[in-house]
Amino acid sequence: MTYIKPQQINRRKSNRGTAILSLLIIVSLFITGSIYLLQTNGVVSETYKLREEKNRLKELRAESQTLQIQAANLQSPANLETIAKELGMTESGKIIYLKEEGTMAMKK
Repeated sequence: MTYIKPQQINRRKSNRGTAILSLLIIVSLFITGSIYLLQTNGVVSETYKLREEKNRLKELRAESQTLQIQAANLQSPANLETIAKELGMTESGKIIYLKEEGTMAMKK
């Protein structure tokens, strides 16, 4: 009977070892899965933010183009003439240009 008892003890020790190994495998799989999910969630979140920023960039480019067209229209000679008339400005008559001839004196 002494021969049987050591085998039972060895079986219990090997069962503990197997149980511990199984537990370690399960814990490592859980940790690995959690890390994978966190990384995947981060990538999806950043992709969503990137898509939103690209859409915002498209909107800003369209708005910029519209503003450039409006600025060009406001700076056109015909529009400037209309604005000048609205402000009460009148066309000048004869333009006289001063010529620089000889010496000039300046007052200090």
